[in-house]
Amino acid sequence: MKSNYFLFLATLLAAITCFLLLGKKSLSFDEVASVLVSQRADTLLHSMHYEEGNSWAYYLLLHFWLMLGSGEVLVRSLSVIFAVATIPVFYLVAKKLFSEKVARIAIILLPFHILFIYSAQAARGYSLELFLSILGVYFFLKFREEKKFLLPYVITVVLSIYAHLFSGFVFLAETVFLRKFLPFLAVGILCLPLLLMPSFHSGQVDWIPHPTFLNIAATVVLLTGDF
Repeated sequence: MKSNYFLFLATLLAAITCFLLLGKKSLSFDEVASVLVSQRADTLLHSMHYEEGNSWAYYLLLHFWLMLGSGEVLVRSLSVIFAVATIPVFYLVAKKLFSEKVARIAIILLPFHILFIYSAQAARGYSLELFLSILGVYFFLKFREEKKFLLPYVITVVLSIYAHLFSGFVFLAETVFLRKFLPFLAVGILCLPLLLMPSFHSGQVDWIPHPTFLNIAATVVLLTGDF
């Protein structure tokens, strides 16, 4: 009962902090790009093939979501839904890795993290990536215990990579830890459509600077919530 209470409270807090002032600002340049890419089926397919080699899963979901409307609050609500859905999964992972107490503290703190709120309120694929990556970690932990969780683990990892390419780094870390070839092979095969598209080679990550000591240190500061 106490666990359910904490889980309900944390999920409610996440809904409040993520929906709060959701429509106060106009759509940013990147958010407008999300809408333009996703709004029409022909534009979406063309972009996925030639231009957008990232966030396919989000753009596809947004395409159908936009049938409800294109106002700021409605467009961003899709991201909020995935952010709020992250809370129960985050609880399960924290409980499995650490303890019930740590899990409760974690899910109460997460809804107030500025980067969590920022990602939830952006019409981009970040909160979907977060949800799928954490769900992938959960199935990764279950797969270590029982081999029957291989399929849900592989499917979740593939979806997370289709949500955002950076999810691949999480999978690589898990692969190094597992030292098993089968999940790596399965994920690689299922990601071939993405890897072989011209859009994947269209300079999607060219804007990222080469790592230096200073920008690595700045990233650490950023992740603490000093925004």
